Amino acid sequence: MRRRDFVAVLGVAGVYLARAGNAEQRAMRRVGVLLPGSIADSGEFAAAFVRGLKDAGYVDGENVTLEFRWGEGRDERLPQLAAELVENGVAVIAAGGPEASLATRSATSTLPIVAAMGDADVLL
Repeated sequence: MRRRDFVAVLGVAGVYLARAGNAEQRAMRRVGVLLPGSIADSGEFAAAFVRGLKDAGYVDGENVTLEFRWGEGRDERLPQLAAELVENGVAVIAAGGPEASLATRSATSTLPIVAAMGDADVLL
């Protein structure tokens, strides 16, 4: 993923977090992150995502709770993991790649989904 695309994902996630409820409710908003790979192959993206949120004023454990789910390279797991994030009450889901985005879209029609991918045409 290009840096420009990644910065755009962070900006959109930040907007959704800022809009979610009053200041007291925002104090510990939950952000779901669904990635199709493993920590080994997606860990760099996850670390950059955490750093980017921190730069935007969102610190895991202080004013936001990040919930990562890893597909471990098995796309058939993604719908279950997306549903789990929805059940856990996340305010927004950042989905990495088309498979994770489609799984998340199937899991919810009410939560904002931030799709991090190079080509969003697969969702149309």
